[in-house]
Amino acid sequence: MAPSNAVGTVQFKSNGTAIGTPVTVTGGVATLSHSFDAAGAQSVTGRRSRVLRLI
Repeated sequence: MAPSNAVGTVQFKSNGTAIGTPVTVTGGVATLSHSFDAAGAQSVTGRRSRVLRLI
């Protein structure tokens, strides 16, 4: 994701339903390992929640 130093978490969803818990963004990348129960097409999305850094 951009920027490459993005921080926060990503909630992945399959067909609108959350897959697991939000995962931490590390080095601009969020990774989730998941096995689907059924074969077939899935619509997988991810939404990032940013962390505010107050100075």
